[in-house]
Amino acid sequence: MSKLNNRLKRVLESITDIDFILKEKIEDKILKAALNMNIIIISEQFTKLKDDNEFNILKNFSNENLKAIDKIKDSILNDYENSNINDFIQNILPGIKNSIIYLNKFGIQIIMNEEKIINDNKYDLHLIYKEIDRLAEFAGMKKIDKHNYISKNDSPSELGCFIFSNLQECEWFMDNVKKITWFDPEDGIQDVLEHIKSKRDRK
Repeated sequence: MSKLNNRLKRVLESITDIDFILKEKIEDKILKAALNMNIIIISEQFTKLKDDNEFNILKNFSNENLKAIDKIKDSILNDYENSNINDFIQNILPGIKNSIIYLNKFGIQIIMNEEKIINDNKYDLHLIYKEIDRLAEFAGMKKIDKHNYISKNDSPSELGCFIFSNLQECEWFMDNVKKITWFDPEDGIQDVLEHIKSKRDRK
C-alpha cells in the first residue's frame, strides 16, 4: 500500500508543481519544459499502476482521463506541434486530482453551466451555489470546494439524498447543471446526470 500511496502522492505533487509553475512568470521555453516534465511524471505513475495491476485504484479514474494521459504523453514524447497541453491542464488534471482526493470516499462533483445561467439571466449564479451548499449540508455532505462534496458519514445514502431527493427535484438546478459525477470507492465513477436524463426520457 505504501508503494501505491507514493505513486498517488507523486501525481498530486506534480499537479501542485504545475499549478505553481503556471502562477510564476517563467520564460516560455523553460515553462514548456517544466510542464512537460511534470506531465510525463504523472503519466509514468499511471503506467506503473497498470503494471502493478492496481485496477481497483484505476477504476476511480474516468476512462476519458486515463486515455487523455496516454495521448498527451505520446504527443510530448513525439514532439507533436499540436499537442494541447493547456487543454490537458485545464480540463483533465482537475478530474485526476479530484479522483485521488475521493479515493475511499463517497463524493459528488457538480459542474453548473455558468455561461448559460448568466446569459439566460433567469437565476442568480451566486444564489444557485448558495442553495446547492445548503442542500448539501442538509443531506449530510461536506463541501470540499466550489464543485466537490463528500459524505460526512461515508455513506452512499447521503449522496442519494443530495442528488435524487433534493437537487433532482429543483428546476433551477436541472435546467442549468452541466455534469454530475458520483464517486464510489467500490463501483468507481459514474455519470449521474446521464442516468437521470435517461430515466426521465423513459417516463
